[in-house]
Amino acid sequence: MNIGILTLPLHTNYGGVLQAFALYYTLQSYGHNVSLIDGKMYEVTSCREKISVARWQFFKMLGLYKENHPQLQLREKMKIIIPFIQKLIPQQVPLQNVHQDTFDAIVVGSDQVWRGLYSDQLVFFLDFAKGWNIKRIAYAASFGVDDWKPSCNVAEYCKSLLKDFDYVSTREKNGIKICKDILECKAEWVIDPTMLLESHVYRDIACRGGSRCK
Repeated sequence: MNIGILTLPLHTNYGGVLQAFALYYTLQSYGHNVSLIDGKMYEVTSCREKISVARWQFFKMLGLYKENHPQLQLREKMKIIIPFIQKLIPQQVPLQNVHQDTFDAIVVGSDQVWRGLYSDQLVFFLDFAKGWNIKRIAYAASFGVDDWKPSCNVAEYCKSLLKDFDYVSTREKNGIKICKDILECKAEWVIDPTMLLESHVYRDIACRGGSRCK
């Protein structure tokens, strides 16, 4: 089965990278062809970001700022971690290249994909795949907060999208309550994907990275 993993775009958050790798590794171990659906958060792509960077650079020329724009700083840091990510998760597909026939299933999670403060939350409810004939799974998805309060319109839309999911699970116990009370969806409580792997997998990664191994 061809499976795509949709999680928060990977950047300098090592925990985010490892949870994506763990899910990727686990699904591959079951014989599936797995790819990470990558949104490239560290790239400056939108008009708003480009205007923000241009404004920052202008004020920097005037001496009002000493540092580069935060997004540009992130891009510099990403130059160091990108090779590491590409070694761990070699198969990646840009979100804009994902179509109905790209995957048999899309797995959303883990990380705080449903928090909404970090990203456009509707993407992680697979609104772009509405009407597609695919399996939809949320594994260890997190709301990131105890009290999730979307607007009524957003809650209703997310509720309608979740009805098409074949399986929903959260990594926090409170997520089950949010799914039940707000989204009218049954969810299971599961462990974070980083806990799915045995310790030797992580030791192997550390050894390949040049750390001292025993």
